[in-house]
Amino acid sequence: MDAAFYRAALPEPFTICKVTLRPFSLGHAILFKRCGLPFLDNSDEPTKSDFINALILCACRYEEAVEVFQDPNFYKTLKRWIKRVGTINLEEKVNLFYDYLKYHLDNVPLFARPEHGAPVEAPFEQVIKVTLMSKCNRTESEALNMPYSLAVWDFLTFKAIDNQIQLLDRGNEAIRREDADKFHEKWKARINGRPS
Repeated sequence: MDAAFYRAALPEPFTICKVTLRPFSLGHAILFKRCGLPFLDNSDEPTKSDFINALILCACRYEEAVEVFQDPNFYKTLKRWIKRVGTINLEEKVNLFYDYLKYHLDNVPLFARPEHGAPVEAPFEQVIKVTLMSKCNRTESEALNMPYSLAVWDFLTFKAIDNQIQLLDRGNEAIRREDADKFHEKWKARINGRPS
């Protein structure tokens, strides 16, 4: 469990198509879903435009990315990026991008939630953001720009300290693996916007 936390706290750098990507953040996840990018839900095969948009988003902090996409000259920016990226093997680069996402989304702990209590009917990213702001004293910018897996670690650690969940050690033989997998799949489905 410790190694996953330390990877989340200080993630490895990623560069794709000569573009240095920031650690995938909670804000990036929100923007991907808002922009309909297919990378988090595997709904469609990503196009070159999807790939370039994802690179633009992940090269920026949340606030910078919002400004870029709200700019009336966004299409000029997109053309510059397409030129900057040049001719690529799209499948190869998209696979590298999926490696980047997997690295940032898989460094989270397994957890078990007691069966009591009503689920919160809000997007998972919003629940994490509000908890980090209200309970962990993060600013909105800090919550949106911190590495995604670290945001989830902080959120789940707070919930564990508050006795709302139990963090599960992947190496603990006393915990049945199928139960841990069930909770992990439920959590991943929630991230991807599917009902849990």
